[in-house]
Amino acid sequence: MVKVDPLPAYTKPELASAQARKSMLASLKGEKDPNFEIRGDPVKAARAFYRLSEMESPPFRLVLGKDSLAASRAKMSSFSEEMEEYAVWSEDIELD
Repeated sequence: MVKVDPLPAYTKPELASAQARKSMLASLKGEKDPNFEIRGDPVKAARAFYRLSEMESPPFRLVLGKDSLAASRAKMSSFSEEMEEYAVWSEDIELD
């Protein structure tokens, strides 16, 4: 497996991407990171990706896993609330 060092912007330990990278690298050594448990079944995920590859019109985004789905719903909800809060700013932004 080819390993490439991450860009400095993504090395902050609190970032999910840094935690995932640390966990995956540990798993290559047969270790488990108790702070970043991967509960998904890789075989089931592979089946889902295969089904996705066979679709005539696949979704632009696919969220797999109950935890990912919950996090995505929460993010969408907060984004929607923020968007609506500032929607009036778009009312008179067109060229006259």
